[in-house]
Order: sequence, then structure tokens, then C-alpha cells
Amino acid sequence: MLNEEIESKESGFSRRRVVKGVAWSVPVIVTAVASPAAAASPGQVDPLLDPNTAIKFVLSTKPGSPGQARNGLGPKGFYIHNSGGAPTGAISGRITVTSSDSSAPRVGVQILSEGVLDQIGASDTGFTIAGGVGAGVNKFFSLTFNHTEPPRNWVGPKSFELAISFTSPVGLDKRFLGGALELR
Repeated sequence: MLNEEIESKESGFSRRRVVKGVAWSVPVIVTAVASPAAAASPGQVDPLLDPNTAIKFVLSTKPGSPGQARNGLGPKGFYIHNSGGAPTGAISGRITVTSSDSSAPRVGVQILSEGVLDQIGASDTGFTIAGGVGAGVNKFFSLTFNHTEPPRNWVGPKSFELAISFTSPVGLDKRFLGGALELR
């Protein structure tokens, strides 16, 4: 008789069973809806400045002229590592080159591979890399620097500070890379 009572109580619908069923299904539905948004986020995106090495500075007034480049030290570019599960989308930011030495020639950015500079050759310019970085990719972006003609009595080498800041996408925004340049 005890078994018959349990079977009869378990076989039908009750308010308690309906409420329990709804209470368990809501978190599952919410989780299923939230998952695609989490899967599409770029995740951790890290910038890294290439180590200083021998580089050439092109003369800003004659960038294609042979023999017009000066030797120097500095990074050849920077890396962006996207360890997330989705592409970053467009990357934007600012590159600034400064010197505390008023006798130093002006140094700027001539080329950013795969990117567009707001002002070519400027020592303070915005940039956009429309293609971004794919999911799980570590991508290198090369930089070419230029210089103005130094004064005739110029004595080198001259030191410069390099700053690269990022404004988008989320995860890379508000990140900063700092380094040094030396024009010889």
C-alpha cells in the first residue's frame, strides 16, 4: 500500500513540481543565452614593444633618397597578442616621440605596417589598424621612423622617448607601451 501511495503521488502534475521545474530551467536558459556573448569577447589582449635594436631613421624631406638615412637604436615595432576566442576588431591609438633636448632634430613615425597614420612623419600622431588581430594570434606591426635634417653643428647621439597608447578595442584600451629611441 505504501508503494501505491508513492506511485500515485509521483505520477501527476502538482504545483510544487511545476514550480521546481521552472526554477531549474531558468538558470539553464539564462546560461544558454549568455554564452554566445562571452564566447565572442576578445579576451586578454596584450601589447609588447620589440626590444631596442639597430634601426635606420629616414630623412623626412627625402624618405626615398639613398644615403639619407641615419643610424640609431630603437624598437622595430610592437606585437599585439590576442589570447581570446574572437578577433579584436579595429585597433586605434596614438604614437608620440619626444625629446627633452631642444637641439635635437625632430623625429616622427613614417610608416606603421598594416596601419594608417593620421599624419605621416609626425612626432605625435594617431593610428588605426583596421584589420585588428585574430583570435589566438601574436601579430607584429613594424614601425619606420624619420628625422628632420640636423643642424650643421649637431653632435649626436640624441635620445628620444617613445610612447604608444591604445584607445580601442576593449581589453587593449588604456594600455601603454614606453621605450627609447636614439638617433646617431
